[in-house]
Amino acid sequence: MREPRGPKDEASREFFRSIGLVTQIGLTVVVAIGLGFAAGFYVDRWLDTDHTFLIVGILFGIGAAFWNVYRLLLKGFIPPGSAGDDDSGDD
Repeated sequence: MREPRGPKDEASREFFRSIGLVTQIGLTVVVAIGLGFAAGFYVDRWLDTDHTFLIVGILFGIGAAFWNVYRLLLKGFIPPGSAGDDDSGDD
């Protein structure tokens, strides 16, 4: 049988949860901007344009990155069942 968790276990759990959130934010930003860059690069090659779609792709990637970070931070800081939760069941 496991012993009851103490304050040290809770602090450790919160620390690793924070590290996970920071890691997820970093990966989200890199992947979103990278996908925007790659899509713009290949569209520019396909249409033989001069970096037009590359810039547009990067801007879309940056926008997607900020949107995803915003959603992650809301999910990380708003407790379930509060006013900002979409699963409240009130339609």
